[in-house]
Amino acid sequence: MDGSRREDSGARKARRATRIGRPRTRPVPCHIGPCPAGRPFVRAAIRGTVPIDDQRTRPASASASPSAVTPGSGPARGAAVRPAGGPAAPACHEADDHLAAYRDAIHRYGPGFDATLWGSREAQLLRFDVLADLVDLGGLRLVDVGCGAGDLAAHLRDRGIDLAGYVGIDALPEMIRHAEARGLPGTEWRTGDPLADPGLLDVDADMAYFSGTLNTLDDEAARRLVLAAWRRTSLGVCFNFLGDRPHPRWAGRRLDPARRFDVADWVAWALGLTSRVAFRQDYLDGHDATILVLHDGG
Repeated sequence: MDGSRREDSGARKARRATRIGRPRTRPVPCHIGPCPAGRPFVRAAIRGTVPIDDQRTRPASASASPSAVTPGSGPARGAAVRPAGGPAAPACHEADDHLAAYRDAIHRYGPGFDATLWGSREAQLLRFDVLADLVDLGGLRLVDVGCGAGDLAAHLRDRGIDLAGYVGIDALPEMIRHAEARGLPGTEWRTGDPLADPGLLDVDADMAYFSGTLNTLDDEAARRLVLAAWRRTSLGVCFNFLGDRPHPRWAGRRLDPARRFDVADWVAWALGLTSRVAFRQDYLDGHDATILVLHDGG
């Protein structure tokens, strides 16, 4: 990603015309059927919330003390893991309760991967690959809504995807400072909650990505946020969420602080915006779903 080669919107439109409609991975059909009972699981509690682990499963009845929390293969490099007997977590803001679990995680672990509350780096990268494979991002300007510590920007760079520009937005300043400290070329960072201030999304982006960003939102708030980004991008949006049609292997698992969304409702909502919709939920046995929503005639 080379920020010095930022193209104007006209040049990006011309480049885009040769890429749209040519996804790298063919979307699979949406299967609408009975939803298996139960919820996927979590690991180890932080004031009632726990990291979501997509691959290393264990029964929800298996408890773990806060001092035994080991998301993924251990604390992220540079994360300051605080002992269970440490100071109480800071009070949460009532106006943005969807951020409460993440504030608690930052207080406990410090900014970085562990504070995203995902327990598996492998599953995080798999989600990123699904997002990136649905549209050729080369030469496009991307806004990453809920960017956390900048892991998506780093992964796209590792894959050799040459963006015209990248803007990461996150409501938690600790995460943004951590992302900035990584020194990723061609990136810009903004602190703020676009759910409360949609103007943060006015960054002249072609595409908006959301990975894990919707997990703690209700349906109305999640759709309002995605729609705000949709209206501010020239090409469209791509987002993932935990779906309500998972394989039975996910049954009986807790999910807090995240929640499942109705897959059929989200697909129908997307089709209400445009005819150009792609959908996948094959990559984690239905535990996760990704929807690409492109503007008609773009």
